[in-house]
Amino acid sequence: MIFFYTARAKFNNENGADILAWTNYIEWSKLTQLTELVSIDTSINEVLVETDRTSEEDWKEIVIDGYHETGFYRTLDHVLKKKILKDLIS
Repeated sequence: MIFFYTARAKFNNENGADILAWTNYIEWSKLTQLTELVSIDTSINEVLVETDRTSEEDWKEIVIDGYHETGFYRTLDHVLKKKILKDLIS
């Protein structure tokens, strides 16, 4: 089994996002038991690790399907390193 990695923000009514969006999602999905949602759906969960297309290291780690970037990386270490660096810069 092959695993791919990414980092996504949680979707809820507390992370500074649109509270109405969360309320509408819960109403639509009927998943009233949820307090947060983390998925690979980029329309719901913000991507926390952006690809640097000028980086040779990123190109070695990016998962490509056909000719399309998937938003996933080959190693967890790479995702964690990118996330830590992003947090330090911010």
